[in-house]
Amino acid sequence: MTTLSQVNFPATRNHLHQFIDSVVGSAKEQAFDDQKIGLIRLAVEEALVNIFKYAYPDAVGDVALRCLLDDRERFVIEIEDSGAPFNVLTVSEPILAVPLSERKIGGLGIHLIRQFTDEVEYRRDGGKNLLRLIVEKAA
Repeated sequence: MTTLSQVNFPATRNHLHQFIDSVVGSAKEQAFDDQKIGLIRLAVEEALVNIFKYAYPDAVGDVALRCLLDDRERFVIEIEDSGAPFNVLTVSEPILAVPLSERKIGGLGIHLIRQFTDEVEYRRDGGKNLLRLIVEKAA
């Protein structure tokens, strides 16, 4: 994999723009159009806000974010934290046909992450969560 950018900051909303700027800059370098960059941005923001809210319930931890190109030339955003384990792949899809007032709280952000990226991977390794958001580059 080729590293395009890498940042590491405390897992707080105060650093959200720095994380997002890194991703947007890398996506622009890869010639994604503005619409696709907007979707990538929203997916990353949803993932980061979930980490900020839930990964470190008793302390502030760090988040490392890397933008990469894999061997198939796909744009990969890796988000790593050492907070509480949370596998986004185990969250079921929300039932969107149910009126908002009757829906179970949660899961909509993860739904958006899945919708705005081509592939989502998760693994827990060495006490760390590693979330990969993969976006195919247009031909």
